[in-house]
Amino acid sequence: AQKRAAAPKKSASSEVISVVARDMRILPNIRTKPLDKADLESLAASIRSEGQVEPVTARLASDGIYELVFGQRRHVAVLLNEQKHGGDGMLRCVVSDIADEDVLTLQFAENFHRADMQDSDTVKALALIRDQSNLSSKELAERVHLSERQARTYLNVADAPAFVSSWLDGVSVASKMRDDGGALVLDGSGAAKKQVRTFPGFALDRVELLSKAYKELVAIDQKYAAAPAYKPRAEATLTRFAHKAATQEWTKSAFTKHLKLLLSPGRDPAAVAPEAERAPYLITDKVVRIDLTMLETLSVAERRTFAAKLNEVLIKLGPGFFKSVEVAGP
Repeated sequence: AQKRAAAPKKSASSEVISVVARDMRILPNIRTKPLDKADLESLAASIRSEGQVEPVTARLASDGIYELVFGQRRHVAVLLNEQKHGGDGMLRCVVSDIADEDVLTLQFAENFHRADMQDSDTVKALALIRDQSNLSSKELAERVHLSERQARTYLNVADAPAFVSSWLDGVSVASKMRDDGGALVLDGSGAAKKQVRTFPGFALDRVELLSKAYKELVAIDQKYAAAPAYKPRAEATLTRFAHKAATQEWTKSAFTKHLKLLLSPGRDPAAVAPEAERAPYLITDKVVRIDLTMLETLSVAERRTFAAKLNEVLIKLGPGFFKSVEVAGP
């Protein structure tokens, strides 16, 4: 089970005072998800009827301005009451002596258990805390009260290339647009129009697996970079894999199975480096070439297209061309 981060400890010099909310300086927050308007309205209504029960945490900067460390929702709700409902705009704050290096740790402890805390926010926050204080994964885990395994997982994703870590939030897939008859939709220049669909992001453990897979693919690229006709393609290979996993909604078992196949010696891209750009099939008026070992790389839509083209060829050949034909599968 995931351990819950401990509540932040306030310094002995902390005190509760009322501060003009609009005059406060807002420190960067580890949560990047926009605040929910309906939730803010509900909180503002609660403050109007019950008062601000829980104070926010702030510190007094050297220039005499109060800085909000955490409590952003309460701060915005108080401003909302002042602007729309005649509130006094005063925010109750616990003012503590908080060093710069402790701000992120306190914010993390306050927000880690919240439902709207995104994995991508946690990844960025823990990486900042680690880099700010030059911590090992074990030291980081102790500071934020996580297991060392959890801390390593977050940091592995934090250290992944941006295109990999971005899959925590969503997977954007561009595909060619087709009309109801299946024909490509072209733009004014004659090029096929594309549409971009965004699918739900991957869970943290899957992104960690993708990060490790990327390192292995890069090693293959580096090993065979001098091979004739070889084109390093670690990023492209992994991106195609992620797009299939997202669009076909692979379960975790299917995800790990396909990833293992991708990295297995038999599927090592280096083993077929000179034919890296070879397509799974080619069907024209004169040529029919099908690589059965690569058909599983096709998406559902690509399989439908392949089946339709192959069906056209079989119809042209006629029923007497083959003595017998068996077709299995959906």
